[in-house]
Amino acid sequence: HRHQRLRHLLRAHHVDGQLERRGRGVELKPQSGADPGPGMGLDEQTAHGEIEHDRRVLALAHEELARDPAQVARDRMVDEAHRLEAEVEVFRQAGKYSDAAAGLTRAVHLAEEGLGAEDPYLALLVTKLAGAQRKEGHDQQAERSYRRAVAICKAAVGDDHPQTANTLSLLAALHMA
Repeated sequence: HRHQRLRHLLRAHHVDGQLERRGRGVELKPQSGADPGPGMGLDEQTAHGEIEHDRRVLALAHEELARDPAQVARDRMVDEAHRLEAEVEVFRQAGKYSDAAAGLTRAVHLAEEGLGAEDPYLALLVTKLAGAQRKEGHDQQAERSYRRAVAICKAAVGDDHPQTANTLSLLAALHMA
């Protein structure tokens, strides 16, 4: 599986050299065996630049593969939560609040799995979920979500943080409506 991921990363960055296994690592071997020198022509400079780019991409791919697989999975969950959050904004602007709530529910789950239960980003997503629930007319669900977001904010950034104050004001506005 790790080798498939490496190949995917390399393809994604258009690595054009040949791969050669040496010991525990994989190194990029330039197509032409010569190292470009200071007096090289334009084509040689371009090739040298491409080779250096390929080496950097390969090094990044190795770093990615060397990371803790559990952390990589958590990072992917958070990336997916961010993608869903952006997608949900389109639904929200179109007035499709049930679709927005469904996407935010999934984003909340992914963010909680990826970041833990006391992260400011999770609080933001829960607050957005509460707003979508409120727009749908589900005030009890919205209140529960706002209360959860307040608790997360207090744990993550403290009582005096603007994010906590904003979430509390949204909860108060729900009660005043």
